[in-house]
Amino acid sequence: SPACRSATEPSSKYSGTAPERLSTPLIHDTHAPSNSPGRDKIEPMTDTTDTGTAPAEEQTAINTFSMTVKAQYIKDMSFENPKAPYSLRSDIRPDIEIGVDVRAERMAENVFEVILQLNVNGVHEGDKVFIVELAYAGVFQFENVRPDQTEYVLMVECARLLFPFARQIIGQVTADGGYPPLHIQPIDFLGVFQKNELQRQETGGIDVSKIETEGTA
Repeated sequence: SPACRSATEPSSKYSGTAPERLSTPLIHDTHAPSNSPGRDKIEPMTDTTDTGTAPAEEQTAINTFSMTVKAQYIKDMSFENPKAPYSLRSDIRPDIEIGVDVRAERMAENVFEVILQLNVNGVHEGDKVFIVELAYAGVFQFENVRPDQTEYVLMVECARLLFPFARQIIGQVTADGGYPPLHIQPIDFLGVFQKNELQRQETGGIDVSKIETEGTA
């Protein structure tokens, strides 16, 4: 299926560039013991699709990086159609609400799982006529990514790679639910990332003591 790549299939490799310097450090060490089974959790980036043009940012140098996509998969998905079949009438055109969340966890040295969460509600006259919740994930192995650039690559570049596959799944499931396929407009992940970075600066950054380490099942 074009929407999912098995870990047994050949990996895909991508190259790109990252800002040379971010104004605040955005990735934090949980100080877990070296023999701990836990993963370092990276603070999520959340926003809705109502993102404007990214603010201008001074970037005096660029660092080239590459990453390999080891796997892509649906981690979790649900679809609810509580008002069907009445909501399937041709004269009903639901308003669409979309929430976006990007999360990442370190699995091993230079290997990360990135989860793109899309929550989509179709609303008509105040009632939700359909609800889609999709967590689409990928495992990425990094090369030449500096520690201070890691979160940018995870939250922007990895999310960009996952988005077209998640978008295709959302379109298919809404069509299977009896509605016209929903084609989500491209998301400005860079703009969301920069806005969240500014918010972190204003609030004094992230309290490292509140970042938890997740154990293995």
